[in-house]
Amino acid sequence: MKLIYVYVYFLLSFLSCYSQVEQNNTIYEYLFVDEIPKFGERGRDFSNYLYNNINLPKNFSGSDKVLVSFVIDEEGNVCNIDILKSNTIICRDAVQVVMSSMPKWKPGKLEGQLVKVRLYIELVFKIE
Repeated sequence: MKLIYVYVYFLLSFLSCYSQVEQNNTIYEYLFVDEIPKFGERGRDFSNYLYNNINLPKNFSGSDKVLVSFVIDEEGNVCNIDILKSNTIICRDAVQVVMSSMPKWKPGKLEGQLVKVRLYIELVFKIE
């Protein structure tokens, strides 16, 4: 019987310790942070990465505008990728793949702390 009380005591003490861990899962919009996430060192690094890594079929022709929402987390990872608008499945899938395989970004900051930041981009495809 005493063994059961000891077991319950230890179980409850570990649960109370776990509950004191505070996690901030807030995702901030890019307009409300002190420092927005950055990709690479130069301003055109993001555009160059997309241009060099997006794979469309050789026989694809036409145009499309793809609006993408994504989050850069505190470690600089791209996550929560959401294609908000696209007229073609081919472009939508190509953007999804290239965004999912992106290297780390420099994370955004709010009041000196690294935070998750939601960004939006519009990619325009014109292939003839």
